[in-house]
Amino acid sequence: MAGAAAAGAAVSGKKDRGTGAALGGAAGLAVCFVINAKTVQTQSSQQVEDQYKAAGKRVTSDPQLVSYQTSIKPGATVKRGQPIQIVSNIVAINGSQQAVNEIKEQVRLYEPGATTPFKEGTKVANQTTGSGGYENTFTVNLDDQVPQGVYRVETSVLLNGKAVNTRSNDLQLVMIDAD
Repeated sequence: MAGAAAAGAAVSGKKDRGTGAALGGAAGLAVCFVINAKTVQTQSSQQVEDQYKAAGKRVTSDPQLVSYQTSIKPGATVKRGQPIQIVSNIVAINGSQQAVNEIKEQVRLYEPGATTPFKEGTKVANQTTGSGGYENTFTVNLDDQVPQGVYRVETSVLLNGKAVNTRSNDLQLVMIDAD
């Protein structure tokens, strides 16, 4: 359970590590697994703004989410015990009146048929104020004893604390016997 609490704290932002540790500890009682997150900046603020303007778009007063794409690797069907990566590409642009202060992504994992997540994590994508392009990768290592079935993975992007987009993907977790 201490490992799950540490994982929850690692995935949470600087301001909410205690909450992350508590959530991780609680999840560790139900299912033993580890979740890690990393972020890579893929485009600078200047690149994003130049592309946005070149496309003929007008900057609004508030920051905008330009694009948000998610995928699950290695795919929609995963063998129990195999690492799962939730990869997101996020592009946000400053508004004319308000800059992007924080781009945060939340990930929630749901057991088959569940309406509440059994695990949640949060990762701040931008380390400095301003627009840009970012790739977030959440790596989930589920215990090989986790029940097989269709799990739902939800991700959400928050700009300056306001939810602006949510994505949902299904993941088939299967038991494959080795011969």
